[in-house]
Amino acid sequence: MDYEFDKHTPSEGTIAAQADAVAKPAGDVESFTGDVTAAHNKSKSTVEGALLTAMTGADEPTKKQARDLVQGITVASAAVRNYATAVGEHNATVDNLNSQIRQEPTQEKKKKKHTALTGKFTNSEETLTEVGRASGRQLNDPLNPENVK
Repeated sequence: MDYEFDKHTPSEGTIAAQADAVAKPAGDVESFTGDVTAAHNKSKSTVEGALLTAMTGADEPTKKQARDLVQGITVASAAVRNYATAVGEHNATVDNLNSQIRQEPTQEKKKKKHTALTGKFTNSEETLTEVGRASGRQLNDPLNPENVK
């Protein structure tokens, strides 16, 4: 019988790659915002009077939406990366616990060691679950200041 604890899957690396994929569009959004601002400023430079007054700040809603989108992307990527890190730490703990179990010479001693280490494994799983919940809150509402920590 196998008395080892199970690692989390997918791995830290797989999850971290998803964090990179989530972050990728942020640069495109920032570039788009720069293009909008440049086009708006160019248009503004060709008008005077009431039309100039009306155009002043007209690009702000678009820029705010872009800032919010970049913040959402940044927070989401960080949440996924934070969870990936927690998975890596959990899996390192599991490797350590399993190594201790494998050192035991008999199945009976392996079983006893597994039982003795179950609390440490449970604590690691609980920590991973809490990080997962916090990351989930960030993903569900990335613009909420409570979720940006």
